[in-house]
Amino acid sequence: MSTRPALAVAVMLFLVLPPACTEDSTMTIAQNGESRAVIVVAENATQAERHAADELRRFLGEVTGAKFEVVQTADGGTNAVFVGPDAAGLRIPDFSTDGLGSDGILMRTVGNDLVLAGGRPRGTLYAVYTFLEDEVGCRWWAPGESTIPHKPTLTVSPLEVRHVPRIEYREPYWGVHLADGDWCVRNKVNGGRAQTDAQRGGSITESGSVHSFYVDIPPDQYFDDHPEWFSQINGERTSSNAQLCMTNEGLIQEYSRILKERIRNRPEINSVWVSQNDWGGWCECADCSEINDREGTPAGALIHFVNAIAEEIEKERPDVAINTLAYDWSQPPPKNIIPRSNVVN
Repeated sequence: MSTRPALAVAVMLFLVLPPACTEDSTMTIAQNGESRAVIVVAENATQAERHAADELRRFLGEVTGAKFEVVQTADGGTNAVFVGPDAAGLRIPDFSTDGLGSDGILMRTVGNDLVLAGGRPRGTLYAVYTFLEDEVGCRWWAPGESTIPHKPTLTVSPLEVRHVPRIEYREPYWGVHLADGDWCVRNKVNGGRAQTDAQRGGSITESGSVHSFYVDIPPDQYFDDHPEWFSQINGERTSSNAQLCMTNEGLIQEYSRILKERIRNRPEINSVWVSQNDWGGWCECADCSEINDREGTPAGALIHFVNAIAEEIEKERPDVAINTLAYDWSQPPPKNIIPRSNVVN
């Protein structure tokens, strides 16, 4: 008995069967208004990561018209979106957030699954919103104004994105936006004035604000005992419409002590301000003038001062940034002195 017909049938069946899933295949999230994926968030996920999963469920539902489940494990029977680093570890065993910092993101398709994760506390939220923006087309223009597309069928092409924002502190100078925590987190605003609670990833916590000299070194507390800590103008030490003497070592140590104590008491602080008063009156003493003449700008003594304090802070908290201003008389940059790596200017 010949086996050729059976062999021919076997070959034909092989040719018409669909190919096995590959690691770079297109993922289907929804088809004709029906969900084709579940959202996976780990049992021990942070509050922010759970909120990220809920936001993904909400907006995918608005876009596709489908209902999506948020689960803690994927059974392998359906496509899955893994949200957060712990969930990502269920799909990518060696997954790590090393190098992502607090806000860095990773978006990656793995076969018919998708991983959206990032550093803590905000990275996973930003991964979800970046996916919704770049791959789905969502936009949140202003509080109460958004564009959410209608796509009953939603697929994702092979995707691999790893991004760490180059600008660490992001905040628009407009109060009505900052008061809306949802708008802030969806647009990756993480500044200290943004009304973002823990489930929205919190914010970079600042201590103080601009023009901090007399806030931290108030003349009514220090001038009588330490007039040398204040500007010398026309040969006299004064605190009236003046600044601080930014080369005085005793002042540098006292300012550093104040900030160190503040940071110890509030370990959540990410940055502190050391910045000039909102007027002129920079110090004309011999030491300050020597630096300013050499650098060609009164910003010379200012950067010298801020750098010295930043060096002291770095010994205890290298992660804390020291904020200062290039403003008015300090705007022209020094010829040689540059801000330290932990100074934001």
